Amino acid sequence: MLKRRLFYLLSISLCMVIVTVAGVFLLLQQSSAQLDGEIALSNLSAPVTVTTDVHGIPAIHAANRLDAVRSLGYLNAQDRLFQMDLMRRKNAGRLAELFGSLALDNDSRARTYGFNRVAKKVVSQLPNAHKRYLQAYSEGVNDFIHSAKALPFEFTVLGYQPEPWTAEDSILVALGMFDMLTAKSEEEERMLTVMDKTLPADVLAFLTPDTDRFTDSLHHNAPSARPAQAIPVQSLQNLFAPAPLADAVQLRDFFAGSNAWVVSGAKTSDGRAILANDMHIGLKVPTIWYRYEMNVGAEHSAGVMLAGLPLLIAGSNNYLA
Repeated sequence: MLKRRLFYLLSISLCMVIVTVAGVFLLLQQSSAQLDGEIALSNLSAPVTVTTDVHGIPAIHAANRLDAVRSLGYLNAQDRLFQMDLMRRKNAGRLAELFGSLALDNDSRARTYGFNRVAKKVVSQLPNAHKRYLQAYSEGVNDFIHSAKALPFEFTVLGYQPEPWTAEDSILVALGMFDMLTAKSEEEERMLTVMDKTLPADVLAFLTPDTDRFTDSLHHNAPSARPAQAIPVQSLQNLFAPAPLADAVQLRDFFAGSNAWVVSGAKTSDGRAILANDMHIGLKVPTIWYRYEMNVGAEHSAGVMLAGLPLLIAGSNNYLA
């Protein structure tokens, strides 16, 4: 009798596990990106074709730019809606609505910066053509939110429905990147103040030129406010000779920064120059960048954008990289 009851309990438990796994699989399948078939988007003036390569990178083919960016909004939402929602919430100071007290410090900082107010002001002052561009993108995002069979599973886990996307949300994404790239700027400003108060004048002048010889050459050798100085050997020797001072200096072992390289067309087989850019931003899942191609008539552009901000951040078109 006991064995039979155990058998029933195990059978019921196994069935519940199977049903749960099947439900999760079905949810994930329904929320996965649609790569085939037709999708109806509102306000398209002409059909748009989207192809994807083996890596899932979309290439948009449209007759005009508004239709192209409207389709881009749909694709972004299909692939990255939860990431987009977190970015706008983070920069608006609204993460605590989802995560409670864990996010209060971030929200307080974002509210202090007033990014929400800045985003509204920026949109209100944009040229009408730019407003229409952001509005078309928002319409594409919202078409996905309203028509998707199932939203990304994170929304189900957290139990909430994303709000409609707006032009202000795209500006919030841009402000978030600004915040990330300038997060340590105050440390550098404080360091300059400390250097000014503690270092000999010739050492300070050597370490803090306004430009260098490479930058000066771009400005046709225009004089700098603080031109580059010769190495103050004696002052440096005197400065670092005492061990106590050397021990007091604290240096960061690592500081992230972006690099770019250019190869002249004279060194390539077809005469075209090559530009390579290495953006030193930490790896995340999903990655911060969204790669795509856009073809509007004869115009072609390709590169990466921030999901939520319909601008090519790094890439190339027919004319420049």
